[in-house]
Amino acid sequence: MRAVGKPLLWTTFLLVLIITQITTAKAIAVTTISVEPYANIAQVGVSFTINITLADVQNLYGVDITLRWNASILQVVSVDELLGVESHPDGVLHEPIFIAENETSQEEGKYWLVGTSTTPAASFNGSGNIARITFNVTNVGSCKLDLETELSGKPPPGGMAPLIDHTTIDGFFGRQIRISASPDNVTIGENVNISGFIIPAQADVEVTILYRREGETDWSNLTTTNTNERGNYQYIWQSQDGGEYEIRATAIIEGTEETSSSVFVTVEAPEQPEQPTWPYVIIVIIIIVIAAVIATTVVYRKRSKGS
Repeated sequence: MRAVGKPLLWTTFLLVLIITQITTAKAIAVTTISVEPYANIAQVGVSFTINITLADVQNLYGVDITLRWNASILQVVSVDELLGVESHPDGVLHEPIFIAENETSQEEGKYWLVGTSTTPAASFNGSGNIARITFNVTNVGSCKLDLETELSGKPPPGGMAPLIDHTTIDGFFGRQIRISASPDNVTIGENVNISGFIIPAQADVEVTILYRREGETDWSNLTTTNTNERGNYQYIWQSQDGGEYEIRATAIIEGTEETSSSVFVTVEAPEQPEQPTWPYVIIVIIIIVIAAVIATTVVYRKRSKGS
């Protein structure tokens, strides 16, 4: 019984250890800074508001963010920096706060905020908003809400503040069509999943997928398809010719034709199986044997004539 009990005990221990490690790995979240909501759309003369949102951070002590937009389309109405959770319950960082930069440039289409906690503030853990910005739409068009960010942790005594790894997610204003292709390297006849979505999401919008090969200037129609109720579209493509392909999509969204950025797919010819070498070896051996037999016969005949 004891011999059976020990393996069972060790097995149970290992299972608990594995489950604990899996649970811990799932609990580790990725720190992100993003424009929320990602997609924004409004008519000319109408305002909309975005948050610059920080999620799942540990040991935060300083932030440095820059947001850029197309100043010919959008104009800032108001900016609220949300540093200091005692003053802004949905914000980030603990007081006291030192704000080094808090500038808006309407001409450049740029907002820059740099702030840090100062001693004796504790480091910030969790999620919150760094800033809230309201825009007014001044012209027809679309643009990226381009976000650049840097996060720093609480410095050790006498040391430098460590940088915090994180992911930055930009936003977008206006009507938009997106496209992706996977995989981007295939052999002839293999499936390529071409998919994407439109903003704002609408069903039954016709999407035209275009392509051109490397060196071509004109676009060719690959196919047309329609969006579903979520604004998504999809097409499975099988190329019968090798080459480098550039692919994009177009759609008329709320009366305006929008074109996606390009994606690139490489289509290669299938590899030819290697030919076995043994037939060539046998042929060479046969030739050598025949040559040797002929040489021997010639020598033998010459000796016979001589005798």
